[in-house]
Amino acid sequence: MLNSDIQFRITDTLSVITDPNFYRMVDGGIRMVRLQRWYGKEKAAMLKNFLKPLADQLGMWLVYEIDDLLIYDDIPAYNIAKPHYAYDRVGDSVKEIMEMCDLITVSTEFLGEVYQKVFNIPKEKFIVVPNYLPRWWIGEAMNIDRQMNLWRSTRNQPRIAFCCSTNHFDVQNNNNGVDDFTHLIPWIKSNIDKYKFIFVGGFPQQLKEEVQQKKVEFQPPSDLLNYPRELQLRNIDLLVAPLIDNTFNKCKSNIKFLEFSALGIPMAGQNILTYNKYTDVVFNDANQLDNIVHQLFFTNNSEKVYKDLILHNRNVIEKGDKYSPKGYWLENNANLYYNLYSINPKTIHLSL
Repeated sequence: MLNSDIQFRITDTLSVITDPNFYRMVDGGIRMVRLQRWYGKEKAAMLKNFLKPLADQLGMWLVYEIDDLLIYDDIPAYNIAKPHYAYDRVGDSVKEIMEMCDLITVSTEFLGEVYQKVFNIPKEKFIVVPNYLPRWWIGEAMNIDRQMNLWRSTRNQPRIAFCCSTNHFDVQNNNNGVDDFTHLIPWIKSNIDKYKFIFVGGFPQQLKEEVQQKKVEFQPPSDLLNYPRELQLRNIDLLVAPLIDNTFNKCKSNIKFLEFSALGIPMAGQNILTYNKYTDVVFNDANQLDNIVHQLFFTNNSEKVYKDLILHNRNVIEKGDKYSPKGYWLENNANLYYNLYSINPKTIHLSL
């Protein structure tokens, strides 16, 4: 609850309160229900038979929130979550839920465009609410002196990290070993003594032997609250974020770029829509990535290039760019949520 004039509830994918009085109990009634990542026949039935009629009766806004592409055909075969969205489990539920809701909030413009096109949903229903970083959570995590000292101590063998979930790897061999990292595997293996490679959260099956032999370092993921501190303690010189150029990946947000820019750790991202709108440090293949590493660590002016990149990226977080003129701190963009949650009720009931 933000205040008595801005009333809303967020329901998750596990449960929903089915007592109608709950939606009437606060002053003036609940104004908005925001459904986060709902899919499946049961959720569609719950919306159709309970929430939608109740919302029509009380004048509540129903808002569907989604930050990912849940269309089965567009989910890569290597993604272990793909079976959860098979048609026999999900059916047309995502489309049905979107159609029943009044508004749909998405994390990127491209994600909204895909849903509009595939489901034939009017553009007017979509609102782009980009990912923003809470300053209280990650704003004080950057330490430029520490990062530069790390660079000086490791520049002869830079610590290059890949931080992502197992959804990026073909761990079940459902795609003949082809995944977001396949195009970099030969480069990693051929430079295993030149660079120190670190995988956080998961690693490609093609590097299983190297991980077992400790030639490639594997580190478990961190919980969310300790994430900024944990990332600093992992002593990362450069984050690399590879992605296959497909619709699913292009729908992703630039959250890795934002997080590591806030931390003061440089990032090289795949040259696709996900990253190339926000940074020039992108690559198409291993050769281009190796050139980036060379520029950041092995030329006469590498120290300046490295430090300037850190400061530039942090300035994007602080001052913004053409996509977010107020920067990327959540606190500076709270008006987007305020405007959404303070929307006038659809109907006004008078008691005489």
